[in-house]
Amino acid sequence: MDFQLKYAGELGKLKENEDNVKLFKDVAVKFLHNNLNELKKLVDGLLIFSDENKLYKTRAWALYYLGWYNFNTSNYDEAAENFLNSHDIFENTEDSIGIIYACNGLTNVYCQIGQFKLANEWGLKGISLSEEINEKDALTILLINTGINYIQMNYFKNAKELFNSIEIMGFELTSEQRVSCKLSLAEVEINVGNPEVALAYIEEVSRIKEHANISTGTSEMYKLKGMAYIKLNEYDVAEQELIKSYDFSDKKGLIYEKCSAMVEWAKLCILVGRNTEAINLLNDVVDICKSKKLNILLRETYYILYKIYKDFNFSGEAPALKGKSISYFRIVLILKLKFQFLILSTE
Repeated sequence: MDFQLKYAGELGKLKENEDNVKLFKDVAVKFLHNNLNELKKLVDGLLIFSDENKLYKTRAWALYYLGWYNFNTSNYDEAAENFLNSHDIFENTEDSIGIIYACNGLTNVYCQIGQFKLANEWGLKGISLSEEINEKDALTILLINTGINYIQMNYFKNAKELFNSIEIMGFELTSEQRVSCKLSLAEVEINVGNPEVALAYIEEVSRIKEHANISTGTSEMYKLKGMAYIKLNEYDVAEQELIKSYDFSDKKGLIYEKCSAMVEWAKLCILVGRNTEAINLLNDVVDICKSKKLNILLRETYYILYKIYKDFNFSGEAPALKGKSISYFRIVLILKLKFQFLILSTE
């Protein structure tokens, strides 16, 4: 159905008062969690309508949600551009809440591509403005995403303190936000050596998702469950969970989540002596990460490949790297250089 016909009533209200853009924001949030294709149709329609009617605030929010569409489809350069453009419009129209949300988008996208300094700058700007105007909902979102960013940077103690503070301070969380917090705490506990605690958090997530009937975090839940069982040396169970994560993310087109599951699956293959299978998985991850500029995952993948060849000291011809049979020493050198370059490019 034509966008303007489908939303005729809402668009009429929008022309009367741009504050009615909230009607479309609510729809966008729903689609963001459940249907990215419909989200894209919605923002495309809003961009056309806002241009035709010179609705600048509406255009800014449409760009903001287009940023999240591109983020979730792993088009990070486009997402950053969308968030920056929305931020500029919000600043020009003196929309403080819009600025905060644009900052939230920017801190997420920059963290995802390993630009941690930029991520922290935008996050701090958003948090400061949220406190200044007492915007609790936006502050909650920024704090949760800051905690997730801490995990990306391996600051597990900081992340745990932040998520516990959110709980202690009594922030009102949506079901999706509760899922994000519990999964984040599970990831922290896995990384600090407490897999049983992590599994307890994951069980809480399962109950929340079932009660609220939401799909948020499904791929991540399976992946973390697999990682926890690896820590418990239950490799068969772990592999089943990692395959579930891979299958779900592949079906839903969640590229980052798919690659992340593949990396953990490869680590499991190494633990059980299936090194060639691990190399094949990691080669596929390299292809995807390079095309999507997933620099943090790419850096980790190169390091794991480097460790495989270095630690197992293959003699003569090494197993294929990207389909090429070349000497072991040459592969080790190439992978070491690529890993070191990515460390420099993401500092």
